Amino acid sequence: MENKPEAKLVGIVVEGNKMGRKLGFPTINLKLSSPILDWKIGVYACFVYLEVDSDQISQLDLSSIITDKLPTSVELQNLNLTPLTKPYIGMAHYGPRSTFNDYQNNWEIHLLNFNADLYTQQVKVILRDYIRPSVKFESVEKLILQLKNDQLSVLKSLVKS
Repeated sequence: MENKPEAKLVGIVVEGNKMGRKLGFPTINLKLSSPILDWKIGVYACFVYLEVDSDQISQLDLSSIITDKLPTSVELQNLNLTPLTKPYIGMAHYGPRSTFNDYQNNWEIHLLNFNADLYTQQVKVILRDYIRPSVKFESVEKLILQLKNDQLSVLKSLVKS
């Protein structure tokens, strides 16, 4: 990944304004354990490691993931993963929500094919590919269209064709 040699984030899921949910792309909003200020603003393909009850959620079959895209054991060191921790595919955004006139930089992640309440849970994220820069959209409809395209880009980036 061009941005960081070790692109790892660890944080707690905090409540946001639920705008992603209203758009059909619910996100987890991260409060990082150790703030990192020099990230490239934009959208990333990522893996998110969660410890959740598998009966509550659905997940993409990660057996289809390209082996060289899955995090290595070296990358997973120091993340303190347990046997219950599972990887999920995510579409991360770092930066302002300028379409909604919110100019504070935040980390928010849409988990693909996932449905569970994660508030207050610690999550561990490994960023894989930078997809595009963050931009202000002229309308919510154009943002939704771009999010759908971003989701396809994330899948193309991480999943075998």
